[in-house]
Amino acid sequence: MSSAGGSVVIVGVGEGLGTAQARRFAQAGFRVALTARKPDLIEPLARELNGKAYVVDAADAAQMAKLFADTEKDLAPVACAICNISDRLQKPFLEMTAEEFERSIRINGMAAFLTANEAAKRMVPRGEGSIFFTGNHSSRTAIPRLAANALVKGGVKHMATGLHRELGAKGIHIAHFTIDGGIDNPKTRKRDPSLVDRAGLVDMDALAELYYQTHLQHKSCWSLEVECRPWTEPY
Repeated sequence: MSSAGGSVVIVGVGEGLGTAQARRFAQAGFRVALTARKPDLIEPLARELNGKAYVVDAADAAQMAKLFADTEKDLAPVACAICNISDRLQKPFLEMTAEEFERSIRINGMAAFLTANEAAKRMVPRGEGSIFFTGNHSSRTAIPRLAANALVKGGVKHMATGLHRELGAKGIHIAHFTIDGGIDNPKTRKRDPSLVDRAGLVDMDALAELYYQTHLQHKSCWSLEVECRPWTEPY
């Protein structure tokens, strides 16, 4: 657990989970660094929360190194880093091209690696900090039309396990969140309105609270694999 007063870097902020995470950590006194490929959402949110918006390609090593350096210079030492990036290539396997497959794996995999790598470089010397990865159903089991997502999301989950074993004793809390259900945001509601009717969506604020409370855990009782799903969702 890192005390409030530090910063939280949220890599991949959309109108759903990333926004809710930013608001929850800001409410607790953390300075928030918000990243996205475009400034439209994150700049107004950064102004609202007295944070900073950074337009970043999360799969670019130089840009990610600058992000973390700038966050510590502009805001405060990084206490928590969250990687929400998910390039969800969804199409029949026989219709996927090698270029699409490679691109999806690179975006997801490099974003997770670079978030953890840049955060750990700063946290390990201080002996504290949290690094969290956001996964989805593919982190747990593969389903049709999501071959690339299954490969990389399952891999990120295993990477988190390895990082826990390597960095946990150095004071770094690693956790992987498997969100097994649609997050309640405008995009999901538009894609499948039936989920609203049957209470089949994960509440954004409740999910953000889960990340925050996981960050607060005592080091004698750290969670590594966190799974959550709506109460109506069959396992």
